[in-house]
Amino acid sequence: MSIFNRLDPVLALLCLVLVACSLPFFGSAPVMETAYTTSTEPVMTDITTQQISQLPTREVVLSTPIASLAQAVTLTSLKMFDANNGWAAAIGEFDQVPHLLRTGDSGISWQEMTPAGMATEAGFAESTIIFTAMDLDTIWTTLTNRSPAPQADSLFTWQSIDGGATWSRSDPLPVTDLAMELFMPDNIGFSDRNNGWLLVHNGAGMNHDYVSIFTTANGGASWTRVVDPFKDNLMMSCSKTGLVFLDALNGWVTIDCHGVKAGIDFYSTADGGHTWQAVVLPSPGVEPNYFDNFDNACGLDGILYSRANTLIVSLTCMHYGVSNPQRWLYTTQNDGFSWSWQSLPGGYGEIFLLSPTQAWFLGHINQQDDDASTLYSSMDGGMNWGQVKNVNWAGTPQFVDPKNGWVLARAGLESAFVHTTDGGRTWAEINASIQP
Repeated sequence: MSIFNRLDPVLALLCLVLVACSLPFFGSAPVMETAYTTSTEPVMTDITTQQISQLPTREVVLSTPIASLAQAVTLTSLKMFDANNGWAAAIGEFDQVPHLLRTGDSGISWQEMTPAGMATEAGFAESTIIFTAMDLDTIWTTLTNRSPAPQADSLFTWQSIDGGATWSRSDPLPVTDLAMELFMPDNIGFSDRNNGWLLVHNGAGMNHDYVSIFTTANGGASWTRVVDPFKDNLMMSCSKTGLVFLDALNGWVTIDCHGVKAGIDFYSTADGGHTWQAVVLPSPGVEPNYFDNFDNACGLDGILYSRANTLIVSLTCMHYGVSNPQRWLYTTQNDGFSWSWQSLPGGYGEIFLLSPTQAWFLGHINQQDDDASTLYSSMDGGMNWGQVKNVNWAGTPQFVDPKNGWVLARAGLESAFVHTTDGGRTWAEINASIQP
């Protein structure tokens, strides 16, 4: 029997605990958090015959999906585009290996789309697939280890522009000169069909989260490393909780120091990630200079929404002596020149934004309140929240319109895949499976 039927949830605020170590790149690995990627209309550029002749030649490795095996699956990530169609990464319950899947029936049955070439990469069976999809046809994917592990000799990304029927492999990521404790890709995204990014965790210790950032300008055919622990162009202390680029040049990274230091660490770039500048957020109206007060342990949870000039991030503060945190949505609509904020209805939980005005929050007030999760919705950007449904599980809601939504629900060590067609008032469990 699944958690949807019988278990109470344990919903905790995700937190990265970085332990002390004797060497700079050795210690406990960070807990990876989901980061939201941007999806804007692609910028298409005509290329002349002369320009094509000047492009460097490269070996193009093509692949088709692996042979499908009918089995139940546990979804690890999900991206739906409408009430019926979407992509997901999963672990097979029979073979226990990662799968990249596509559905056309709201998530009930799934079609195998994993690139056969990816399945031959070293460590595939012990990996998890991460992906970003611009639409049902255009998708990029790569592997990350399920547990901390040293970097592979080479790592690739894969791209499909025909809905997963065929795949092209990138050049190896430029990592041969990057010796470090581990190599765990966490966040892949594209702002258009050409420009993308990849955030990789490289090690942890002494409250550090060592990362590298790679960018591409040719649709993922090749990648350039713009940040690493040795370039000294982005702070390596504290947890990196989110990364997004709005275009080839302009990007943002969110950081959470978990109360080790006062203030908010938030950075932007205007040159493709080569240099980063601090972003200053206004106090949320609780008190002047709220973030500078050492009694307030504040950090950015991640990036929730990004389009053109608009960015929305989630911020959490735990006040000394108070058991429950306060949380806000911070929004800019002018590239960070000014910000507005709105309170969330609970201190613990997950939030999803379909647009700057449409939002859902699934959470609760107390961290140990494992039988009181509540789904809230807002249609005015968080100014007002309405209670929708009490449930006995936790997870990040994902909606494609005001009625159709899904949650990869969890409670303790168990999980379930649930779906609503009435805006969250009722939920039904889906037993997802691969169908050959």
